[in-house]
Amino acid sequence: MKKIHPLSLVAVFTCLFFSAKAQHSKIQWASYVVDFSSEYSSLRNPFQRTAMQALGKPNKLPAYGLTACAWSPSQKNSETNEYLELGFQNPIAIRQVAIAENYNAGAIAEVWAYDTQGNKHLLIKKQNIIPLKQKGRMFRVILERKTTYKVNSIRVVLKTDVVKGWNQLDAVGISAYSKPI
Repeated sequence: MKKIHPLSLVAVFTCLFFSAKAQHSKIQWASYVVDFSSEYSSLRNPFQRTAMQALGKPNKLPAYGLTACAWSPSQKNSETNEYLELGFQNPIAIRQVAIAENYNAGAIAEVWAYDTQGNKHLLIKKQNIIPLKQKGRMFRVILERKTTYKVNSIRVVLKTDVVKGWNQLDAVGISAYSKPI
């Protein structure tokens, strides 16, 4: 049996660590709140389920379920569209948007990108919104080619009257790559 030198093992683990780190760095998670239609509020827990809870990487996924660490609109089944717009510290041209729907997935109706000049670009508009059997998911918008503009913020529009109950978004990320986040 051939012996493996301990330094070889260190080299392998170092390469794996930095490879995983490089893959993770290809994703930029939202760093600030731009705007929102409404947010859940509680006098007892004023920071739970607010728009700020959707900042950074997902708190709940890959698990899913109702949580205090994700944004919820103020009402369960609003007759008007609800939205959340989050911004990114380093605007980039993108190929992908990832949206962590951690509770009552399927309510996403539109996804908009805002460039550094404030121009609005429709990325998707879904005509048929239906409740999904799965309660949570990572929803991805993968574009055919990289945008010709740098994305400053992403707005996600929900139809909460179609997907009944609380709807929650845990995080929004962007990437210049098409490999699914």
